[in-house]
Amino acid sequence: MPMRTQTMLAWFWVHWHTWGERLLMSKTAADAAVSTKCGFANGAAERKDASGSGGTDKGGIRMKRRKHRKIRVWLIVVSVIAALAALAAAAVFLFQTRSFVVEGNSYYGENTITTWIQNDRFSVNTLYIMAKYNLTDADLPSGVESLKITLKDPWTVKVKVKEKEMAGYVDYEGAYLYFDGSGIVSLRSNQLIEGTPYIENLAFDTAKVEMGKKLPVEDDTIFGKIVEVSKNLKKCDLTPDKMSCTDGNVQVYFGIVEVLLGSGDYEEKIQQVSPILAKLAELYPDTAGTLHLENYDPESESIRFVPSA
Repeated sequence: MPMRTQTMLAWFWVHWHTWGERLLMSKTAADAAVSTKCGFANGAAERKDASGSGGTDKGGIRMKRRKHRKIRVWLIVVSVIAALAALAAAAVFLFQTRSFVVEGNSYYGENTITTWIQNDRFSVNTLYIMAKYNLTDADLPSGVESLKITLKDPWTVKVKVKEKEMAGYVDYEGAYLYFDGSGIVSLRSNQLIEGTPYIENLAFDTAKVEMGKKLPVEDDTIFGKIVEVSKNLKKCDLTPDKMSCTDGNVQVYFGIVEVLLGSGDYEEKIQQVSPILAKLAELYPDTAGTLHLENYDPESESIRFVPSA
């Protein structure tokens, strides 16, 4: 670029910059003068002061409200904690276990039930006992179906026992071993439970017997047969002296009469027992023998009775 052209551009830039600054200063001074003349500056200042003062007052009110709100929250928290502490103290000191009232037990003694419940280090509290047996799947004695717990008063536990219905019992090591409808060994006792049939000839492994476990027999379908026979005997108001199981077949005994029931269809067969026993007592008084119902046919009119030799 020629030297003369550069010089002219430099002069133009310097003078243009100076004129721009002067023009900006003149505009600013004019705006200030107009604002002062119209009273905008003082008014604006007054509004600004008023606005600032109002903001300070509102800010102070907000701070006070926040402070009061925090105090209320803390009061509520402290009250709740105090109430919970009072409840906890009452639960610990007022609901202490002192005595038991047991009802509904037949073949379990009261001491057996209470000892079972107290075999827990937290059983010193009645509320704990009630929660454990009413709200959880707590362990129970093998012959008990359920324990319902209520409080007679804060320190007295009322226990309502529902015992299992025993399907039968067998001889075992000088005592009676009772089992339920599923074959679960539920009770070992020297006492007879009224209405429970004695099961003769039921073969099982005595070395493997365990309370709360199924009686170790070769064919565990026999338990279902025993239950079905017992149910139908009760329905017909019949109480046999004993029941026998051999090779999957069931026999029942009424005095000196043996009744063979076979391996199934027990309802229909047992319905025939009562009228036949009455007829036998009439035709064969004081006669021992065997009544054959194992192959009973409802369409056949003949039922075989074989007197003992």
